[in-house]
Amino acid sequence: MEPLIAHYYPTKEAGEESQRERGTRIPPPLFYLHLWWARRPLAASRATVAALAVDTNKPPDKRFVEELLQAIKLVPGLPRPAYNYSPDREWIARHSRVKEATLLDPFAGGGSIPLEALRLGFKKVVAVEYNPVAYIILKATLEYPLRYGKKLVKDVEYWAKWLVENVRRELAPYYPPHPKGRPTNYIWVRVYTCPDGKKVPSLSNPILSKDNKIALKLEGFDEEGNPILRVVNVNDVSKAKEQYATIRRKKLRCPTATLDSKELQRQYQEAMKQWEEEGRYGYHPAVLAAVKLEDGSYAEPTQEMIEAYRKAEQYLREHWDELLAEDLIPAEQIPEGEKTREVLLRGIDKFYKLFNARQLLVHAIVVKYIREAYQEMLNKGYDEDYAKAVVTYLALGHGKLLDYSSTMTMWHIKGVIGHTFARHAYTFGNDFAEGDIIPGNKQGDLLSWVFFSNTGIVKALERIVGLLEGASGEVEVVLGDAADPATYAGVDGIDFVVADPPYYDNVQYGELSDFFYVWFKRSLGELYPEAFVWDTVPKDSEIVVNRARGRDGAWFESRLRAVFELVREQGAGRLAVMYAHRSSEGLYAMFGALLGAGWKPVGVWGVAAEQPRSQHIVGKAAARSMLVIGAVPRSGGSGCFWDARLQRRVEEAVEAAVRETLGLGLGLVDAVLAGVGAAFRVAGECWPLQRLEGGVVGVREVVDLASRVASRAVTREVLRAEIDPLSTMYFLARVVYGEPEYDELRRLGYAAGLSHEVFIERFTKGSRTSRGRKVYPLKRLDEIDAVLRPGSLVEALAVAVRRFLVAGVEEALEALREAGYGLDTAVCRYVEALMADSEGGEKKALQGIYAACVQRGLAGGRGGRGPGEGSGGQRTLVEFLGRR
Repeated sequence: MEPLIAHYYPTKEAGEESQRERGTRIPPPLFYLHLWWARRPLAASRATVAALAVDTNKPPDKRFVEELLQAIKLVPGLPRPAYNYSPDREWIARHSRVKEATLLDPFAGGGSIPLEALRLGFKKVVAVEYNPVAYIILKATLEYPLRYGKKLVKDVEYWAKWLVENVRRELAPYYPPHPKGRPTNYIWVRVYTCPDGKKVPSLSNPILSKDNKIALKLEGFDEEGNPILRVVNVNDVSKAKEQYATIRRKKLRCPTATLDSKELQRQYQEAMKQWEEEGRYGYHPAVLAAVKLEDGSYAEPTQEMIEAYRKAEQYLREHWDELLAEDLIPAEQIPEGEKTREVLLRGIDKFYKLFNARQLLVHAIVVKYIREAYQEMLNKGYDEDYAKAVVTYLALGHGKLLDYSSTMTMWHIKGVIGHTFARHAYTFGNDFAEGDIIPGNKQGDLLSWVFFSNTGIVKALERIVGLLEGASGEVEVVLGDAADPATYAGVDGIDFVVADPPYYDNVQYGELSDFFYVWFKRSLGELYPEAFVWDTVPKDSEIVVNRARGRDGAWFESRLRAVFELVREQGAGRLAVMYAHRSSEGLYAMFGALLGAGWKPVGVWGVAAEQPRSQHIVGKAAARSMLVIGAVPRSGGSGCFWDARLQRRVEEAVEAAVRETLGLGLGLVDAVLAGVGAAFRVAGECWPLQRLEGGVVGVREVVDLASRVASRAVTREVLRAEIDPLSTMYFLARVVYGEPEYDELRRLGYAAGLSHEVFIERFTKGSRTSRGRKVYPLKRLDEIDAVLRPGSLVEALAVAVRRFLVAGVEEALEALREAGYGLDTAVCRYVEALMADSEGGEKKALQGIYAACVQRGLAGGRGGRGPGEGSGGQRTLVEFLGRR
């Protein structure tokens, strides 16, 4: 029997539900239990685990697919996102061996995969994690809810209230009311000294509330050169932003000079150094500029409020040695790294310097009471393990508070605090914010929000307990290196592996999680000695590309390969990788590690797990947001020759996979990816491949061949004809990929026998950065500088579109005829494909040409048919392209 993933994966359903899951106001409870940087959607995780576990010996028929989708609740019409509904464990058990099997996630992270594996009915689930912060999160996500259930929810709520009450009582003097109402937030702005001695606030965005049209305005300076900031109402937000901003293009405008970013860094660094030497802990060169009140209005801070903050500064000065002795302050050095450079450049070299005085005092007091809560539980007769579980959630609540209470937060013009890790980095903006923690306001204070809101700790735990209801399997959370055999010493056999490994250089988990680790070490260190033996998060064996630590792509691939080798040696018979790749380098490393470790890919699928940010890009290569790769251990020979016979076998497998995928009603990107998977299914039978002339064939060469064949096959299926290479390349780049990366254009150029560099210059708008990667948006037809020439459909259409906009459809059709193109099925389908993704004048022109196709009976209008009619049903080409 083979895994279902070798033949089928519910790409459309998993993608739509994953987008729905992330698009709701309240996400899955795992996501707000505590921050983790790369959780996979539960819908996609469930689909992947099920597709790997379910057995089959042939491609599924329509009835089987419908039963599967019903079993895993990926069906239309559900009132809530699919993850809210438990899967049909009995159906899964009838078609797999989950009841006797162990599933391993060697990179368990935020816990999406192991949670869904438990819900699908596995006998045992093993979650391995190298990062101690993730290890704690996994304990709270999987182990404790499964073990203690609803009782745990009540006790966590009780002790969270106890914690909040004690913290508030001690810190109340530092949060006075405002005469106009109870504060909810405090907005701080960093200041810098100009050559004339005046301290200018760095107002890059002076708008406090876009909806209420409220801004900060620098009105002048007092006798000592300190800024006088006013909260003002404005008529035009855009004009106010331009008028009141003091920072433009990273340069600060002084009354008589301009300070560049290097000077701003230098000043901040000197200030931090000086204040530490003077014992002024928690100081930052910033001013309290505004206060948001409970009714949504804004006010300038009162002198009483400023003095209350200074009391916190004074408390730290007077009790600093005592706080250090009690280990309530993280005095560890911030390590050099890829993501820490931004703060180190400003003299923020210790973790406590990431907070202002009041924030620092709040966090120290919270840690103190978390410790006391544990002792109080023991005094009341709680079992030590159970008290440990309860107090873990108090610490995670503190983690949520940390994320929204540091000098790396920002004030958002929607009137809310932007959290510390809104980006995967230590960001350092021109303002920051802190929340009030004293009750009595309508919106709820920050401390209450952390624990008791709809996205608080208590509600998250309650919902996780509900999601695991009925799950009877065992879970084991293991802290260790996934590439170290010792990590699996206590694991009795592995049957399935589903992994969401690190994404090359995308997230520096170790560096980022240090922010939480140094505090958790103080609140939970004695309870989890195995997790907090280091000063900061261990990073030596972290599988990421990190050039600051000398970890390059080759190192990344070798470490990933070691993990895949080890799990195969542990007896795993099936493996699936969920990989939200952002670069071709990461993709090559992934396949290289799999193949080198003795695994044979049997299926590659794309899931549009993230919603496009613009309707203009809906459908465009959205499947690239995540790849799902299914694999089995390789058996048989090794070292086959990459000769004409083997290459022909690969080509035939790719073409068959494209036809099969489109026949299932899936989309164009799915078909291309399935073709790549089919290539590795054949080539992976005897990896590594040898050249006849000597040397080894790399992953890139196989991907190139598969992409060329799959692209040609997809074009034939869609257009029902062969067209010229340039038009094929434009069609694939625009219709299949949307905004291709450089390496994707290189492969398309290779497939078409054309220069990708020339194509980039003539047919793209140049590069732009999208989610950290360089992409190349395609020019619309009306943007292409083209002349009529025989044998180039895309250039003929570009001229036709321009003529249509000037003289109408007959002139457009005449342009096509001059280039040797009459209206035929291929031309009409090409027009229809581009029309699905057009706008403005181009859309109007293509619609006009397509109407002529319909009049001549060459297109069916709304009733036209697309590929995949056999089992996917009758659909227009536009509907078909919508599944890209």
